[in-house]
Amino acid sequence: MPEIGIRQLKNEASEILRAVREEKVEYIITLRGQPVAVLRPLETIVADADAILDMAADVFAGLDAADLADVETAMQRRPDFFGESATTAP
Repeated sequence: MPEIGIRQLKNEASEILRAVREEKVEYIITLRGQPVAVLRPLETIVADADAILDMAADVFAGLDAADLADVETAMQRRPDFFGESATTAP
């Protein structure tokens, strides 16, 4: 994955975004030579998230009620990671 500095990103934003959209190029964005972000096509992020959710569904499908309760308890201990809404009933 090629690296681009913040100055290059600023100066060539249109061209870089066009490459991301049309050629599916991914970039590591650097600040003073240190990686700080990744620029990827949105559809690859969505596809990755969908794949993760599919795997999670397969894992949870094999759990009984007691195991699911343990998972919920673990999630409640980490609202910083899972978010407050992950453990509240709709």
